[in-house]
Amino acid sequence: MIDLTYLTQVSGGDTVFINEILGMFLNQTMPDIRALKAMATSEDNTQLASAAHRCKSAISMLGNNRATELITTIEQQAKLNTDNNKLVENIEELELLSAVLENEIRKLIK
Repeated sequence: MIDLTYLTQVSGGDTVFINEILGMFLNQTMPDIRALKAMATSEDNTQLASAAHRCKSAISMLGNNRATELITTIEQQAKLNTDNNKLVENIEELELLSAVLENEIRKLIK
């Protein structure tokens, strides 16, 4: 699920740096992901688009194409005020996928 190729290239294989980035994902990005659904439910699409945008680069660094596609779609849906049901559906899929990614990260940085 996680492909560390990009982080390994950028860091020159520095595992301390990679672990710092993965830790930042857990501490900063995961709380934002968990907040997306509440923003969608309250129809705060401006805040939702902003939060999704903040998550996008961190998610893309993990090398999981589906998660990157989802967060990009969520950001665009929020900006365009599209069907809220589809938006929530995408957020729920991202939440499930992010939980798997979070578990993988925790195993990697043990």
